[in-house]
Amino acid sequence: MMKEQNLNKHTLSHVCGIPYTTIDAFYKKGYENIKLSTIKKLAQYFNTTIDYLMREEVEDRCYGKENPYNSQYNEKAQEVLALYLQLDIEDRAEIRGEMKHMLKSEKYSIQEELKNA
Repeated sequence: MMKEQNLNKHTLSHVCGIPYTTIDAFYKKGYENIKLSTIKKLAQYFNTTIDYLMREEVEDRCYGKENPYNSQYNEKAQEVLALYLQLDIEDRAEIRGEMKHMLKSEKYSIQEELKNA
């Protein structure tokens, strides 16, 4: 999964808030003694389940996980999400920043006021 997102151990450590030494030990010694809190952070970051990360026989990243995107969002929203997931961590952050900036504009603040009226 790190290769898919062009991540190295240092970057993964930074974006997940996990010490580099923990990530490095994970690669050298395996996940036998990894803390639950660490595996939860990794599962959350990679948008997968703990089962997928910890159980070798589980091959489906969404094993045991509901996919809310299929029923809640239309095809265009799913396309946007698929494109977003192809970006690296820096570009994802930039996109989120742009969206937040756009939502602060007068155009959206007026719509929010009308919604709350």
